[in-house]
Amino acid sequence: MATTNLVTAVDVQQRSSDTSHEPTIFFLSEMNAEFSSGLDIVTRAIFNSTKEFTVSREPQKPTFAETGTPATNTPSSIRGTNVSLANLVRDACQKDGWLAGWKCLSQVAPDCGLHEQFIKDTVTCAEIYSRIRVSPYQSTPIDMLGTVDYDFDLEAAHHAGFANSLEEASRNVVKAGSNIQGGAMAALLNSDLQHFVRSVQMEWVQEAAGSYILGPKDVSVDEWVKANALDCAAIMGFGYQDPSRHAISRKGVFVGNLLANMHDSLYDMGCSSRMSTVLYARGAGVEHHDIHRATAAVSIACFDNIARRNNEILDRDTPYYGDCMGIMAFSWSAFNGRYRTWERFVKYSRQLKNSESMEAKAILGDAEKCLMFVEDSRDADMATTWQEALAPDGAKKLTERQTFAYIPPPGHEILDTPGVKLPDICKSCDILFRDAIDATDDEVHGIPGLQKSVSSCRALGLAAAIRRASVFAASDSCCDICACRIGNWGDSVAYRVMVMLMKSEEETSPREWLLQHYLVACVDFWPVSVPSILAGFDMIGGLKYDNGAMGIRDVVDC
Repeated sequence: MATTNLVTAVDVQQRSSDTSHEPTIFFLSEMNAEFSSGLDIVTRAIFNSTKEFTVSREPQKPTFAETGTPATNTPSSIRGTNVSLANLVRDACQKDGWLAGWKCLSQVAPDCGLHEQFIKDTVTCAEIYSRIRVSPYQSTPIDMLGTVDYDFDLEAAHHAGFANSLEEASRNVVKAGSNIQGGAMAALLNSDLQHFVRSVQMEWVQEAAGSYILGPKDVSVDEWVKANALDCAAIMGFGYQDPSRHAISRKGVFVGNLLANMHDSLYDMGCSSRMSTVLYARGAGVEHHDIHRATAAVSIACFDNIARRNNEILDRDTPYYGDCMGIMAFSWSAFNGRYRTWERFVKYSRQLKNSESMEAKAILGDAEKCLMFVEDSRDADMATTWQEALAPDGAKKLTERQTFAYIPPPGHEILDTPGVKLPDICKSCDILFRDAIDATDDEVHGIPGLQKSVSSCRALGLAAAIRRASVFAASDSCCDICACRIGNWGDSVAYRVMVMLMKSEEETSPREWLLQHYLVACVDFWPVSVPSILAGFDMIGGLKYDNGAMGIRDVVDC
């Protein structure tokens, strides 16, 4: 490796065999590779630390022929070792790019949270982003838009917040042997990965080639599962938890992403995103009207299995990171407001019911039956399970969901949500709307055996009330104008569900709180699978995007 430019020098007092208090100058190698800001923070923290960077295994000590740093940096001390390690990583990054730097760090200090499979999955994610192709068989792309939420770090109002979080991460990077060290390392890796991802996404937007992709003909199912999980933009838990939990956690994250993607495929299509699991299934040959089979049928079945595992652990046990991410992605997708879940559900359902199309009837039928693609075992490999679901005969393996009917608590208080006006609807619809909110014969279907504190939580009552109102609005008993207003109201008050869950976290064990999220999410699946309606309609509907229409910044006219 050629000698790099040396741009940082630090004077320290260090004892040596030649002199007792001779100052030693340590130099930090230059590193200005693209997408390496997170790695820069990590290596500077290591460089400046006088404590061991890793405690479970001494890091490999690189030779100075490799690093190109002066002989004064002899690693005869902890500080010298840290300097050498930091420069080795920076040199690798400068020569071969940001991913090479992170791989180098993982190899020389594997016990700091960046274990081998974690890094391999990250590499897979980056490689797929670099090579994924669009399908040549799609129809003419609709007008494409920009991405949403990808530019918060560029706004001056957020600079102080980002700087503070990065400073906190740099302090945690050198807390050798602690879980928080691994979490901080993963957070900074995530920063570099997402900066890279954003650059690719923006290229896709400029190309405006659409979101339909080739599926398994271009990217294997196994590669897709790994890449999609690592692209969740919240991979800190992979570094925080023990490496033995990685595979199962990756599965949970993928399942959560898959379900969330069913809610937001509309937005993926609007910004030319090729990292859409729903559209991957379409590329695998799954027909538009059959999308439930390869998406909701798989994700909800795995979701139930995750809940069963967590219903069996003790309150003092720590759940898997992926289990938490998966379950919370389910509850968040239904009640985050930004996906316009309930407004779209109402509008989509009414249009599908009024259509004579066989595709529309098939989508409605699948959503009402909500059959499951059950895994061979609870911890089955996700890629294997999904490969079977994508196969042409996958529909033959669908079965009924095995559940218990829970009675949700009252949800009348949703009508008094601060800052949200009640929908402006006609008198006859208003009577039926309030009847739906106050109904006491509702059910929420989930796995059997959940404790009373789970099925009686306030968030569940609010969630069920929103769903009851939306189901009424989607029915023939509600007029068109009032239906749209009720759907819009449902998304406006949905945040209350998530707030109630956050309040509940203070009073419950991790296991109990996770199961509350689970049962709240189950509101989304009965008496009709809402995500199946959303994804199915997005696949067959004629969509017209207003200029700049993404997220809460504008509207999508469906």
